[in-house]
Amino acid sequence: MALSRLHCCLLLASLLAGNAASAATSRARGPPEEPGSDGIILKMESDPLAMERSGFHVQSAAAADAAGALGRPIGRHLRRIKLRAGEQLEQRLQHLRGMQGVTYAVPDMRIFPHRVRTTDDAAAAAAPARATAHEQEVAEMLHGLPKRKTYEHQWGAGRIGLPAAWSIATGSASKAGAVNLCVVDSGVDLKHPDLVANLVAGFSAVDGDDEDRPDDQVGHGTTVHGVIAATGAGGGILGVNWGNINVMPCKFMSAAGWGQTSDAIQCLDWCIGQKASIISASWSSGQLGNQPLEEAMARTQAAGALLVVSAGNQGADMAHTPYFPQAYSAQFDNMLVVAATDEYDEHAFFSNYDPNTVHLSAPGQWIYSTIVGGGYNFSSGTSIAAPFVSGSAALLLAAAQDRLGKTLSAMELKAALMDSSEKVKALKGRTATGGRLRTDWALQELLGLELSQPTPCQAKPGDKKKCRGADKQSEGGSKEDSEQEKDNNKSEGAVQARSIDGAERRTDADTGRRHSRRTAALPPPVQA
Repeated sequence: MALSRLHCCLLLASLLAGNAASAATSRARGPPEEPGSDGIILKMESDPLAMERSGFHVQSAAAADAAGALGRPIGRHLRRIKLRAGEQLEQRLQHLRGMQGVTYAVPDMRIFPHRVRTTDDAAAAAAPARATAHEQEVAEMLHGLPKRKTYEHQWGAGRIGLPAAWSIATGSASKAGAVNLCVVDSGVDLKHPDLVANLVAGFSAVDGDDEDRPDDQVGHGTTVHGVIAATGAGGGILGVNWGNINVMPCKFMSAAGWGQTSDAIQCLDWCIGQKASIISASWSSGQLGNQPLEEAMARTQAAGALLVVSAGNQGADMAHTPYFPQAYSAQFDNMLVVAATDEYDEHAFFSNYDPNTVHLSAPGQWIYSTIVGGGYNFSSGTSIAAPFVSGSAALLLAAAQDRLGKTLSAMELKAALMDSSEKVKALKGRTATGGRLRTDWALQELLGLELSQPTPCQAKPGDKKKCRGADKQSEGGSKEDSEQEKDNNKSEGAVQARSIDGAERRTDADTGRRHSRRTAALPPPVQA
């Protein structure tokens, strides 16, 4: 209900007097709200700015300080209040929560990236090159593929079937009609030669920044952007969408290496305002629930955006040790949480997991991508696995629009990526699908085409088992492994294969491959 003028006056006066009241209040008992919180997010029952616009003003000697007392607006009915010198968080929270007209007052929690660990030059030189000569040959033959010397470093591209996927689409048919994908992170190197062509106007929510210049001061966001949309123009790498895509960087992490919930909320709302179809988020706010962030995520669902979130790098079973916002995946259908795999199709040692929280896996160890300053390096983390999925979702959406003349909802994109994942024994019980991303299969199933061959597996040095991938029998795995894999394909696929365009599909238990009953030729692009 709306505040009366009297209540509004009392609220403003009480906010202004907060410091004095907190000084006289004993320290609150109980566990701290969240280490590192240095501000408060306040939600009010009525918007003070709307009251001011309607002609209502506080009549007091401190009226000129009213805006400062209410903090900075960060959304509808939301304000961010910075703690003053010597002020205690718990005391101020207790004070605010006791006032009329306050829906809630919570710590402005810090949010940390699922940090990509960049190697030094010596380690990078020894990094595994997992792409096979055949995959390199196919990729270089693709029409319009930029020639570069580093494709052999992109083992992840081959593992998720990108050479075959790129024979169908490398992005949208035109820049004007390209998919809008928003990356909520530390910004991006706005001058990186492999990124500039696919970047569009961005936004920075960080205090003191030029709002129109989301320059990356951390490096995390630039690496994420490269996986999604590097064009190869700089001779470095190709992202999942190296053709046309509109990538909108939204910066909420400062040079300190972390960001505030209040700034992440502003970025999520900005992405919605820019009509982003896909939002990529590789970060978390810790093990405590985060109500303002939860509400912002609900707004992404209401807006129809697919929200791709990295699982986190604590190596935790999130059934017992939940992290947020990942733990909200059960309540938001538009969320797609991504774990990481290594070059042997093993679950990466650092990746969080839980089949009730995490949906599928993607390459996330020793991934070659863009870095600040125009260069490239190897990185690891679920932060770099999630953008493989974000980019694949954009590629799928582009193909649907250009080839079929239709769009796909967030739920349709999510189902298509999960249903087409390649089942891997080592991932059983780690995610809902027990599978690793296959971008080519998702595209082929969408368009009713016969699927590519299963991913060739890679023998792990020193491991007695010769094959760790999905197609164990063909690579010399034991009969026992092969039979177990059959059982996995029959019973462990958490999401049954469903067709978006009505084409029926089945699973071949002998090979673990899904085939299309339809083998129609690739549909021509829809004419504008």
